[in-house]
Amino acid sequence: MTTTRSHSGDSDAPSAHFPSARTFWSCCGLPADRLDQFITLIERYRQLISDGNRITSLVAEDSLGDFDTKHVCDSLAVLRAFPGLLGAPWSARGVGWPCDQRSGMARLNDSLTMAPDPERAAASRGAVAAVSSGQADTTTAEGGCATKEKSETPARETPMRVADLGSGAGLPGIVLALALPQLSLTAIEPNHKKAEFLARAMRELGLAGRASVVTKPGRELGRDLAFAGEYDVVLARAVSSADKLITECRRLVSPGGCMIFYKTPAAVQAELPLAQREARKHKLELTVSEIVELPADAGARQFILLRKPESGNGNRESGSW
Repeated sequence: MTTTRSHSGDSDAPSAHFPSARTFWSCCGLPADRLDQFITLIERYRQLISDGNRITSLVAEDSLGDFDTKHVCDSLAVLRAFPGLLGAPWSARGVGWPCDQRSGMARLNDSLTMAPDPERAAASRGAVAAVSSGQADTTTAEGGCATKEKSETPARETPMRVADLGSGAGLPGIVLALALPQLSLTAIEPNHKKAEFLARAMRELGLAGRASVVTKPGRELGRDLAFAGEYDVVLARAVSSADKLITECRRLVSPGGCMIFYKTPAAVQAELPLAQREARKHKLELTVSEIVELPADAGARQFILLRKPESGNGNRESGSW
């Protein structure tokens, strides 16, 4: 007789104790003294999603068994691709990427010039030739961690204002907010049932003081002066193609801020030409990350980052961004 066990309430489910996330946490340059609390909250978050799936489709049901790698590690992968960008306290790759305390935004250009490894700097700048030929740099080691020595970076003085476009179940935004107490999150989710789930999850996970939900499309919010130019970083995971995302969320980004799109390496190659065209059109600096391998052979991530100039790219009041 075969017994089928539910993912929702079984502590012996494959991802129940999140072994890959525990390893990946340190790979992302996150402090060990916050790991246990993070795992406790992530376990609760997974249960909330499992319960919420009965009301509305939040994630694929069969992905809950691999929640560890497919959702938690995948959400954190941006911290591997751009160390320090969201204010992580140190770089797992041994490169200090300090945050600009004046603007509240990690200075990507300055950070790239600090990279001691020219090949890595070229990869992080998104050299088109490397991406097109499939030769973009990938740094891996045992457990998916780089082995370079840690280096300290300054602590943030102001919250990093992050919007998660098409947040759905809150991935990656809620995972990053749980990992980074200096992050202030706005989840943008037009679907009212999903938005209700997000609000409930934020309350139960203790994020209500620095996280909120907005139930309008990103393009509409960008024309609202209460939201236009308000965010240091706008994230999008599994939402749309890069060129459409630029149109959807570019007005939300503050001067000097950026959009980061979660992609696979294959999607980067397919979407890059149109994304480059849109970047030139709107005077955005486009960067393609190195490839980040997820633990347990869960696949690979690559990111498209578009940075808005500090000034000279439209007027917020006119809504011309």
